[in-house]
Amino acid sequence: VPFGRPDIEYDLRGPARSFFHNTFPASITGIPGHSVENVILANFEIVYPGRGNTGLAFLPLSRLNDVPEAEADYPEFHMFGELPAWAFYVRHVKDLTMKNISVKAEAPDYRPAFVFDDVQKLQLSELKIIEDRLKSQVILKDVNRAEFDNSAEKLVKTLEQ
Repeated sequence: VPFGRPDIEYDLRGPARSFFHNTFPASITGIPGHSVENVILANFEIVYPGRGNTGLAFLPLSRLNDVPEAEADYPEFHMFGELPAWAFYVRHVKDLTMKNISVKAEAPDYRPAFVFDDVQKLQLSELKIIEDRLKSQVILKDVNRAEFDNSAEKLVKTLEQ
Protein backbone atom coordinates (compact mmCIF):
# COMPACT_ATOMS: atom_id res chain seq x y z
CA VAL A 1 0.00 0.00 0.00
CA PRO A 2 1.63 3.28 -1.06
CA PHE A 3 1.86 6.36 1.14
CA GLY A 4 0.62 8.69 -1.60
CA ARG A 5 -2.07 8.22 -4.22
CA PRO A 6 -2.65 4.49 -4.79
CA ASP A 7 -3.43 5.08 -8.48
CA ILE A 8 -0.55 7.43 -9.31
CA GLU A 9 1.06 4.96 -11.75
CA TYR A 10 -2.17 4.24 -13.65
CA ASP A 11 -3.14 5.90 -16.93
CA LEU A 12 -6.62 6.52 -15.55
CA ARG A 13 -6.83 7.99 -12.04
CA GLY A 14 -9.69 8.50 -9.64
CA PRO A 15 -10.58 11.95 -8.36
CA ALA A 16 -8.27 13.68 -5.88
CA ARG A 17 -9.60 13.73 -2.34
CA SER A 18 -10.75 17.12 -1.10
CA PHE A 19 -9.58 16.47 2.46
CA PHE A 20 -6.31 15.71 4.19
CA HIS A 21 -6.05 12.11 5.34
CA ASN A 22 -3.70 9.41 6.48
CA THR A 23 -3.29 6.22 4.44
CA PHE A 24 -6.61 4.40 4.23
CA PRO A 25 -6.71 0.90 5.74
CA ALA A 26 -8.47 -2.06 4.15
CA SER A 27 -12.09 -2.14 5.28
CA ILE A 28 -14.93 -4.60 5.56
CA THR A 29 -18.06 -2.59 6.21
CA GLY A 30 -21.75 -3.27 6.07
CA ILE A 31 -24.45 -0.78 6.88
CA PRO A 32 -26.74 -0.71 9.92
CA GLY A 33 -29.21 -3.56 9.66
CA HIS A 34 -27.36 -5.10 6.69
CA SER A 35 -24.14 -6.70 7.87
CA VAL A 36 -21.47 -8.27 5.70
CA GLU A 37 -21.69 -11.98 6.54
CA ASN A 38 -19.57 -15.16 6.47
CA VAL A 39 -16.14 -13.80 5.52
CA ILE A 40 -12.90 -15.79 5.74
CA LEU A 41 -9.56 -14.08 5.12
CA ALA A 42 -6.48 -16.27 5.32
CA ASN A 43 -2.84 -16.64 4.37
CA PHE A 44 -1.66 -13.23 3.22
CA GLU A 45 0.59 -10.31 4.07
CA ILE A 46 0.01 -6.59 3.50
CA VAL A 47 2.74 -3.98 3.91
CA TYR A 48 1.53 -0.47 4.74
CA PRO A 49 3.63 2.69 4.82
CA GLY A 50 2.67 3.64 8.39
CA ARG A 51 3.53 7.29 9.03
CA GLY A 52 0.04 8.11 10.31
CA ASN A 53 0.07 11.68 11.55
CA THR A 54 -2.26 13.25 14.12
CA GLY A 55 -1.61 16.59 12.42
CA LEU A 56 -3.63 15.43 9.41
CA ALA A 57 -7.11 14.04 9.98
CA PHE A 58 -7.14 12.75 13.54
CA LEU A 59 -9.85 10.36 14.73
CA PRO A 60 -9.05 9.05 18.21
CA LEU A 61 -10.52 5.78 19.44
CA SER A 62 -12.76 7.70 21.83
CA ARG A 63 -14.61 9.01 18.76
CA LEU A 64 -15.38 5.74 16.94
CA ASN A 65 -19.04 6.75 16.85
CA ASP A 66 -18.01 9.70 14.66
CA VAL A 67 -17.08 7.48 11.69
CA PRO A 68 -19.96 8.28 9.32
CA GLU A 69 -22.15 5.55 7.89
CA ALA A 70 -22.18 7.28 4.46
CA GLU A 71 -24.59 4.72 2.98
CA ALA A 72 -25.19 6.75 -0.19
CA ASP A 73 -21.45 6.81 -0.98
CA TYR A 74 -20.89 3.04 -1.23
CA PRO A 75 -18.61 1.48 -2.37
CA GLU A 76 -15.91 4.18 -2.42
CA PHE A 77 -12.84 3.42 -0.28
CA HIS A 78 -12.67 7.03 0.96
CA MET A 79 -16.34 7.35 1.90
CA PHE A 80 -15.71 7.37 5.67
CA GLY A 81 -12.98 9.99 5.59
CA GLU A 82 -10.31 9.39 8.21
CA LEU A 83 -10.39 5.91 9.76
CA PRO A 84 -9.02 4.93 13.18
CA ALA A 85 -6.88 1.96 12.03
CA TRP A 86 -3.84 1.59 9.78
CA ALA A 87 -4.40 -2.01 8.55
CA PHE A 88 -8.09 -3.03 8.82
CA TYR A 89 -11.30 -1.26 9.80
CA VAL A 90 -14.24 -3.65 10.24
CA ARG A 91 -17.81 -2.56 11.05
CA HIS A 92 -21.25 -4.20 10.81
CA VAL A 93 -20.00 -7.74 10.14
CA LYS A 94 -21.31 -11.17 11.18
CA ASP A 95 -19.09 -14.25 11.26
CA LEU A 96 -15.58 -13.09 10.34
CA THR A 97 -12.53 -15.38 10.44
CA MET A 98 -9.03 -13.99 9.95
CA LYS A 99 -6.26 -16.59 9.99
CA ASN A 100 -2.53 -16.48 9.21
CA ILE A 101 -2.51 -12.79 8.39
CA SER A 102 0.55 -10.57 8.58
CA VAL A 103 0.35 -6.78 8.46
CA LYS A 104 3.39 -4.55 8.62
CA ALA A 105 3.76 -0.79 9.00
CA GLU A 106 7.08 0.32 7.52
CA ALA A 107 7.12 3.34 9.85
CA PRO A 108 5.33 4.01 13.16
CA ASP A 109 1.64 4.93 13.03
CA TYR A 110 -0.34 6.39 15.93
CA ARG A 111 -3.39 4.25 15.03
CA PRO A 112 -3.89 0.60 16.02
CA ALA A 113 -3.64 -2.02 13.27
CA PHE A 114 -7.20 -3.40 13.59
CA VAL A 115 -10.48 -1.83 14.73
CA PHE A 116 -13.55 -4.06 14.96
CA ASP A 117 -16.85 -2.24 15.62
CA ASP A 118 -20.23 -4.00 15.73
CA VAL A 119 -18.94 -7.47 14.87
CA GLN A 120 -20.79 -10.67 15.74
CA LYS A 121 -18.65 -13.82 15.92
CA LEU A 122 -15.03 -12.89 15.31
CA GLN A 123 -12.20 -15.43 15.09
CA LEU A 124 -8.56 -14.29 14.97
CA SER A 125 -5.65 -16.71 14.79
CA GLU A 126 -2.03 -16.67 13.67
CA LEU A 127 -2.09 -12.89 13.55
CA LYS A 128 1.23 -11.12 13.04
CA ILE A 129 1.44 -7.34 13.42
CA ILE A 130 4.72 -5.57 12.80
CA GLU A 131 4.84 -1.93 13.86
CA ASP A 132 7.45 -0.09 15.92
CA ARG A 133 5.22 1.15 18.72
CA LEU A 134 4.11 -0.95 21.65
CA LYS A 135 0.36 -0.49 22.09
CA SER A 136 -2.91 -2.34 21.78
CA GLN A 137 -3.08 -3.24 18.10
CA VAL A 138 -6.54 -4.89 18.01
CA ILE A 139 -9.43 -2.75 19.24
CA LEU A 140 -12.87 -4.22 19.94
CA LYS A 141 -16.06 -2.17 20.29
CA ASP A 142 -19.45 -3.86 20.42
CA VAL A 143 -17.95 -7.24 19.49
CA ASN A 144 -19.83 -10.38 20.56
CA ARG A 145 -18.52 -13.96 20.52
CA ALA A 146 -14.86 -13.30 19.87
CA GLU A 147 -12.24 -16.07 19.83
CA PHE A 148 -8.49 -15.49 19.76
CA ASP A 149 -5.43 -17.67 19.78
CA ASN A 150 -2.33 -16.58 21.75
CA SER A 151 -0.92 -14.52 18.87
CA ALA A 152 -3.97 -12.23 18.86
CA GLU A 153 -5.08 -12.32 22.48
CA LYS A 154 -2.12 -10.30 23.82
CA LEU A 155 -2.79 -7.50 21.29
CA VAL A 156 -6.50 -6.98 22.11
CA LYS A 157 -8.08 -4.08 23.95
CA THR A 158 -11.84 -3.90 24.44
CA LEU A 159 -13.36 -0.42 24.58
CA GLU A 160 -16.08 0.31 27.11
CA GLN A 161 -19.48 0.54 25.50
